[in-house]
Amino acid sequence: MKSRINTSFNDTSEKIVYLYDKVASRVAEIYEGQNHIRWIQRFTEELPRGGKILDLGCGSGKDVAIVNSLGFEAIGVDGSKGMLHEATKRHPGIRVMLGDIGNLELSNKFFDGVWSWSVTTHLKIEDKKKTLKEVLRVLKSGGIFAQTIWRGEGLFVYKFHKNIPPRPHYLISISSWRKLYREVGFVNFNVEYIEVKKGRGSVHLTAIKK
Repeated sequence: MKSRINTSFNDTSEKIVYLYDKVASRVAEIYEGQNHIRWIQRFTEELPRGGKILDLGCGSGKDVAIVNSLGFEAIGVDGSKGMLHEATKRHPGIRVMLGDIGNLELSNKFFDGVWSWSVTTHLKIEDKKKTLKEVLRVLKSGGIFAQTIWRGEGLFVYKFHKNIPPRPHYLISISSWRKLYREVGFVNFNVEYIEVKKGRGSVHLTAIKK
């Protein structure tokens, strides 16, 4: 039997996954109402038509479905069985798989692009780097990794909806992200600020595999 969530947030990735499993339908409903297709379109415009794209932490599957509709072959991976159930229920026919984003069971140099929306903010810094290494491994040469993260530094426990328990986010500076990307081997690191509220907000990061 799984233990309850440790509300002190000295957590592991398994506890985060457990939380998402417990509230998957509620989280999926909220995610389905979000609209960031503009960022997906900008990302895919730089990729070869019909290319393979991985959605890292695909959640409700909405972005996988959008990428498919734009003429690409998308696969989503998520650590939560509950979220994957919601994804296949809401978007029949999409390809998704259960997996650890820091240890992907996928072939080397397979994807033209990797996409991720507000996922790695849940990871501690050592796991962020581990995940970046995996993204680099599965990308083809010249492939693009585009992700959105939260702006800020330190542990930020955020309750974004009254019916969903708060979740921890481990935020690091843009300069720290830049260093991680460089250490792993990405080039052409680029930053765009989506919105800023009281020192926090969303930041869109892109980088290329040599």
